[in-house]
Amino acid sequence: MCVTMEGMTALDSSPYSDAPPASRRAPRPHRPWRDVRLLLGIVLIASSIAGVWGVVTVARRTAPVLVATHRILPGQALHAADFRIADAALGESRDLYLTTPSALHGGAVATRVIAPGELIAASAVTTTEGAATTTVSVHTAQDVPSDVHDGSEVDVWAAAAKTQGGYERPQVIVPGAVVASVTRDKGVMGGAGAGVELVVPRDDVAALLAAIADESAVSVVSNGSGR
Repeated sequence: MCVTMEGMTALDSSPYSDAPPASRRAPRPHRPWRDVRLLLGIVLIASSIAGVWGVVTVARRTAPVLVATHRILPGQALHAADFRIADAALGESRDLYLTTPSALHGGAVATRVIAPGELIAASAVTTTEGAATTTVSVHTAQDVPSDVHDGSEVDVWAAAAKTQGGYERPQVIVPGAVVASVTRDKGVMGGAGAGVELVVPRDDVAALLAAIADESAVSVVSNGSGR
């Protein structure tokens, strides 16, 4: 059989030749910036997860802290029977509280009312020398309200006695005093009032003692801030 040159040409130009198809394209060039952006995204996600985990871990971590076993009044010296040790999740506020009995150095006193079960804050304790309050006993002209008890915060009012009889208009002489104790006895000191032991700022002691000395009518009124 004879094959002509014309046939060879036709075969070479057929679609089944070894030439690469037109649809086959060259590979796309590599773009490194896409890899960098992906890595940055992974790093940011990992950092966020680590940060949240760290916050949760710190929040759930407990530490020993001193807790008041009963109501503690301003100026009251603190002893071992006044607190117990409990574990609490303080987080980043740990330094704001007393965590060991050794933190109550000799002569430690309360600076404010500390309620039963309250965590004892470092700011609620000072030394005897730094105490800014003292205790004064008064006899009120009238019985104190039933909602006034130890730990209640009251304002002390006094009405000066007039020479011709009666009393002047009452005025607040000690705002924010704390009641240490109340004796509701109609026979106390021969009057119809009550005996009240008050914790008052040292700066207000002189005014209170002067009211007692000139026989002013002294009354205590709750200001609703007691614990």
